[in-house]
Amino acid sequence: MKESIERSIFWVGFVAEENLYNALEQIKEFAKEDNNAPIKLFITSSGGALEPAIALYDFIVMTGIELHTIVIGEADSAAIVLLAAGKKRSMGPNSRMGLHKGKVLEGGEAFETENAERERYLQILSKASSTSFEEWKEFLKEEKEVDPQEAFRLGIITEA
Repeated sequence: MKESIERSIFWVGFVAEENLYNALEQIKEFAKEDNNAPIKLFITSSGGALEPAIALYDFIVMTGIELHTIVIGEADSAAIVLLAAGKKRSMGPNSRMGLHKGKVLEGGEAFETENAERERYLQILSKASSTSFEEWKEFLKEEKEVDPQEAFRLGIITEA
């Protein structure tokens, strides 16, 4: 599958408010040009903060903007919520996703996230995929590394 890079945004690095602001500004500019043409979001990220990822997800869902998301390299943790925002979702053939229960970093130490935050994460995954909330909960009892074929089976990507 060849992807055009017209009307593309590249999310490279940590999921954080600064990257969110830049992505929203670019999406807004593309939407002004042509609100009906798809915008592509290429993602390579080792994860980060869940809140900015949910903010982008909610913005896309609420505005109905045609967003196609493509993982190039890796998408871990919160970056998978960015992927879930796309109406069409795909991964490069050598890409992977890293999924886990949910962790936050404090002073270099990882702690499990609060249950409410984990529930929000699992709700988004289940809405965006063909896998139920309970199946995701069971699947993520331990950390997983997922290739494009497994991601397609789970329904988190729509194109293999």
